[in-house]
Amino acid sequence: LPGTGKTYVSHRIKDLTDVVLLESDSMRKTLFDPPRYTRSENARLFNGCHAFIQELLNEGMVVIFDATNLIERNRRQLYRISDATGARLMIIKVEASFDIVKKRLEDRINGNPRDDTSDADLLIYYRLRASAEPINRDHFLIDTSMDIGPIINNIADDLRVSAITNE
Repeated sequence: LPGTGKTYVSHRIKDLTDVVLLESDSMRKTLFDPPRYTRSENARLFNGCHAFIQELLNEGMVVIFDATNLIERNRRQLYRISDATGARLMIIKVEASFDIVKKRLEDRINGNPRDDTSDADLLIYYRLRASAEPINRDHFLIDTSMDIGPIINNIADDLRVSAITNE
């Protein structure tokens, strides 16, 4: 969900590993000026991101896809890409306490984005939270309300081992 720290977590992992980081918020702002967040725009964005991810995986790259993927039906395309390319899929659910999310989203609106490219506010958070579905696959859970250092290090170690075994 917005404000949980997905981009922060993605950057922390990227800083420790050799990965390509693809941020849906940045891609949206590159492709659509201004972004309108319509269904057709979302479809075009995610279709493009998925095609790019598949191309990078086919080239042997390790990819982090920083995106809000709350609906299982929408996650299935990533599962198919993983299966088609033989790439290992690592799913990370990022969450935080509501008080922290609320503060982060208020900071975002007040111009303190901390390198944030998202436009989501508290209203968007509530709307998206209502549509969130459980992840039906094994996944990591990172609560950014707490110290995330140890789990970030474990994930980075796991990614480095996976990259070595795939060479």
